[in-house]
Amino acid sequence: MPPDPVDLILPSSLDRAADLALLEERLAIRRGRARTSDRVVLDTFDGRLRSEGLRAERPTGAGAIELHEAGAPVRRAEVPRARRHLAEELPPGAVRDRLTPVLEERALLPAVRLRSAVQPLSVVDGDAKTVVRLEIEHPELIGAGTRREPLAVRLSVRPVLGYERAFERTLATLRDELGLEPAERPLYDEAV
Repeated sequence: MPPDPVDLILPSSLDRAADLALLEERLAIRRGRARTSDRVVLDTFDGRLRSEGLRAERPTGAGAIELHEAGAPVRRAEVPRARRHLAEELPPGAVRDRLTPVLEERALLPAVRLRSAVQPLSVVDGDAKTVVRLEIEHPELIGAGTRREPLAVRLSVRPVLGYERAFERTLATLRDELGLEPAERPLYDEAV
């Protein structure tokens, strides 16, 4: 079984270019296409999804719910926009099947809106094969009106199946040589 992904915090004193330069000094990096992620994170009023290690998101402008769970691919269900979603209102499929026992009679409700600048990266070996996946995320909490509050910049470190040793070496470089600290709490908790 591959190791769990790890979120590290990048220094707040660095800008986006400096974040990349810091990583490229120590690791063989290939850049992916930068994007913006604007989404509403959903949960029950009592945080059942968070307690189960799940995260449900509704991308802004999309008629869908995306379900994130460690070790599983992102699952997606097309749904009409609504203020709340009950399990029985979700279309049949993987999202509904996974959420029904967790939600029981409770509804998915909007918890927080986040907008992030995201830079995907790959750590590559001498053959230019991806051995570790990285993602720099510059998140902002979107509040009422025009209020935006920057949150801690995160570096997500995710293993690639079969390259567990490269994952451990990369983490050691990031922690020991660059001094990056693990995130004390998930992004959702920081935003809420």
